[in-house]
Amino acid sequence: MPVTQARADATRQTLLKVTGEILASEGYAALNEDYLCAQSGVTRGALRYHFPAGRYDLLPAFASSVVERQVQRLEALGSLPPRERLYLVLMSMRDTPPSAPTVALLELWMACRGDSKLSALMTPIMDLALNQMLGASADPDDAEVLAMRIVVHGASMLSFSPDFSAERLKGALTWLLEKLPPPPALQAHLAALNKRRNE
Repeated sequence: MPVTQARADATRQTLLKVTGEILASEGYAALNEDYLCAQSGVTRGALRYHFPAGRYDLLPAFASSVVERQVQRLEALGSLPPRERLYLVLMSMRDTPPSAPTVALLELWMACRGDSKLSALMTPIMDLALNQMLGASADPDDAEVLAMRIVVHGASMLSFSPDFSAERLKGALTWLLEKLPPPPALQAHLAALNKRRNE
């Protein structure tokens, strides 16, 4: 019986979803094909049908899906200077700790350090994420923008700490945001994000 497109799409989405769950909760070392198939309820044949090169097809596809969703959320804001974009990202992190897909993406980014093949596949995806989500292609000598990027990265990595506390992170980011001048069009940006969230 031929596999219908809807069923094939559902299987692919299940594999991507469970990949993110394993990466976020157990880390990169826990992700192997047998475990992924068992957790997904998918055969190894189905895994290889969708991702012929195994992890080297699966992980970039997972990362691209996460980055694409995040970029779509920010599209409602239009083109923003990096300082304003980073301010809004910090506000978002203050209000909502890093999501499981974000933690999974960070886990993958760290795994790239020890796997040159994975790194070559992931680097364009991560560059896109940094440029489109954080405005990282801005002037590298802008100390304030760089400092804000460092805080975003550090706050994200904090979620891996055994003593991570969402409340302490919220308190620290609240303190920091009180020290930074808010973007002039902050309320308009927040309204655009809320509209996008409710669509």
